[in-house]
Amino acid sequence: MAIRLFLVKIAELFDKCKDKLTKRVLVLGPPGIGKTTFCQYIAYKWSKDELFQQFKCLIYIRLRNLTSKLYPLRSSESYSLTDIIERECFRTYPLENHEERNVLKHMLDDASNVLWLLDGYDELRVPDHLDWFMRELLDKQIEILTSRPTTTVPYPYDVYLEITGFTDENIHDYINKFFKTKSNEGTRLISFLQSALNIWGISHIPITLEIVCTLWNEHDRKELDQITTMTALYDDMMTWILRKYLSKILGDEVTNSKSNKTIYKECETVLMVLEKIAFSCMKTSSLMIDYKIIRKEVEDCKGSKNEDDLRLNVINVGLLVALDSDKIIDEEKDYYFIHLSFQEFLAARYLRRWLESYSNEAKIFLKKYKYNPHYQLMMTFTAGLLTENYVETFFELIEDEPHDLVG
Repeated sequence: MAIRLFLVKIAELFDKCKDKLTKRVLVLGPPGIGKTTFCQYIAYKWSKDELFQQFKCLIYIRLRNLTSKLYPLRSSESYSLTDIIERECFRTYPLENHEERNVLKHMLDDASNVLWLLDGYDELRVPDHLDWFMRELLDKQIEILTSRPTTTVPYPYDVYLEITGFTDENIHDYINKFFKTKSNEGTRLISFLQSALNIWGISHIPITLEIVCTLWNEHDRKELDQITTMTALYDDMMTWILRKYLSKILGDEVTNSKSNKTIYKECETVLMVLEKIAFSCMKTSSLMIDYKIIRKEVEDCKGSKNEDDLRLNVINVGLLVALDSDKIIDEEKDYYFIHLSFQEFLAARYLRRWLESYSNEAKIFLKKYKYNPHYQLMMTFTAGLLTENYVETFFELIEDEPHDLVG
């Protein structure tokens, strides 16, 4: 069967099914390609009366939020649809009375006038007591769902689309906006990227281009010249994050005098804790990090003189974001990584350490999960992080039996 490829404007997403009662669109894209930004753009433009005005109501839900932490099992009544929508969509301006809730219920009853915007099926870790909600949510009449292409979505859709990243023109526009007050820097970066084809290629991924612009703004061409892979880019960004954090403690002058190797050495314990947490999260397919897990990994970390200081460093280094919750005490807040790709990069650093310790368990893990799409980016990062002595062993394990049934 031949597959036709064509560009689709966001305003035309539903054109292929405009005469159908159901209008269901599945949007796929690799990590960092801009799926969440895509959803936020639609929600923003709709709120400004500039997009999809045929719908009276738009409900935007990040599926990663549907966890037992944010929605614990209740002993009495279960959650209603409006309970969840109110929490996800009205956090800043909560519904204050029954009248407002009744208006929402009335709007939801008219399915043909409600656009459901569901972001991140691949990040879904829904507890059993919310199964009913997910079944209902993923069977809406008019819906846009985003996911990574490596995750199977077991629901039918009328239109299947893929976000492929920035065009060359998009890259120019993004850089010009990023360096709005430094137009010369933007021009120099564009010129550099066009001469560095390795970075130009991966800069079509939005999160990668953001990292490139940030590093250029901080370090100029000297740092970027050394980058040839996605792994090297994330490694450089990690160094930048660590420098930023140490600067707050030691000051810019002291921090700027330190080499990258020294920066990593001084943050080694913090990184080891974060790497262990990231790897554990990958194994359990978890995005949310319970505060008890952070506490446990800090306690288990050998050589830590002050657990409280280490825990604060882990939380504040710049790689974790506090989960929006009712908890006031920082020590009891749950967290998640600034982006799933950073979780995968840190997990890869842990796997690299594990493999380089000649652990049989690490080899068993690699052979067991090497074809699992859930670990695809983590494995890619791992290959890029391994020192030369271990690369051959890594690829021997990848190419060894069992072989992938496809290909």
